[in-house]
Amino acid sequence: MTIANLVGVPLGTYLAHIFSWRDVFYVIALLNTGVLLALFTWLPDVGGLKDTGFKEQFVFLKSPAPWLILAATAFGNGGIFVMFSYLSPLLTDWSGLNVANVPWVMMLAGLAMVLFNLLSGQLCDRFTPGKVAFAFQSLAVLGLLLLALTGSKLYLAISLICFCSGVLFALSAPQQIAILQTAQGGMLLGAALIQAAFNLGNALGATVGGFPFSLHWPYYSVPLIGALVACLGAISLYLYSRFYEPTLEPAPSRA
Repeated sequence: MTIANLVGVPLGTYLAHIFSWRDVFYVIALLNTGVLLALFTWLPDVGGLKDTGFKEQFVFLKSPAPWLILAATAFGNGGIFVMFSYLSPLLTDWSGLNVANVPWVMMLAGLAMVLFNLLSGQLCDRFTPGKVAFAFQSLAVLGLLLLALTGSKLYLAISLICFCSGVLFALSAPQQIAILQTAQGGMLLGAALIQAAFNLGNALGATVGGFPFSLHWPYYSVPLIGALVACLGAISLYLYSRFYEPTLEPAPSRA
């Protein structure tokens, strides 16, 4: 996903400008056909999970812990996607970037995602995932607030957009680790729910982020609203890491 954001997103944006947004979907369909054939050819059979019964899959949901993680994922993703969904108009109409340079900013944001994803993994070797996720979620709130204050200044806007984009992927690994730690007996359901929460956050961010444009609010209201939504995610992660996170030993460092 990090490489896709580094290469695929700016490439798709570029092709849409040169040809048509419909042509981008033809390219995606072709690439995914190759992915499907590769999975069929090389994905090993790792066997099935132990059958604990249908009802047992849901037992872990009786605890507040997974709900806090899922809420943090939806609101955390949503807060950043309030900004990320509308990068092009924010950069061109607010910060003054030439529209032809938007794909380059998308590429820089993708590079930040790669680097922050690696950093997050290293930190999860040393600290519990709840604490790592809370730290990055707090940084996302700070980054969005700073963007609301300085977004009219082009280079500051680009730097903060890349920073917030990197934080988006820094949150991914610790949140997925956390849900699996709390979903004993229902890991498949937990893994499915965390992905649903990620996508719910994407939809929430795009929806809420569109309000300032339809209501003709100033551009700074977009990252400001994103910061408020992301703050709900930070609160959820604080409650989880403070009161419900399992006291597991961090994994040995691979460095």
